[in-house]
Amino acid sequence: MTSHPPNQSRRRARRGFTLLELVVATALFAMAALALGQAVLFSIEAQNHMAETDLIRRAVTQTAEEIMASTEAPETREFAPGEAFPNVEIKQQVEDVTLTYQRDDGQAPTSQVSLLRVVLRGATTDPGNTANYQLTFYVRR
Repeated sequence: MTSHPPNQSRRRARRGFTLLELVVATALFAMAALALGQAVLFSIEAQNHMAETDLIRRAVTQTAEEIMASTEAPETREFAPGEAFPNVEIKQQVEDVTLTYQRDDGQAPTSQVSLLRVVLRGATTDPGNTANYQLTFYVRR
């Protein structure tokens, strides 16, 4: 019976990985890959939502600029999706508001200003997306 020196038998035992080590390493790699995949998916969904919200914001802002540039008083109405913003629906709500204020000098009478409060609500028409945007502003009658 030949005996190997103790150093040589230890080297032979540590030459490769055991099956348990390979299974643990593979499981850890798979969990890390799944976590990275989920992070990428959430990032893409967030980017799409932000792009849709930005589109709605631009449509609402453009509508507000058109109302402010118009000489006619705005009315409550709905805007169907148009060519410039095909997936955006805008609802416009208008109500009378009277602003009352008194000057600081104490001698001037109380003043009143009649305004129209305009609320624009934009939303996407895509069924799977919930992006929306609201803008409130005032115009003089």
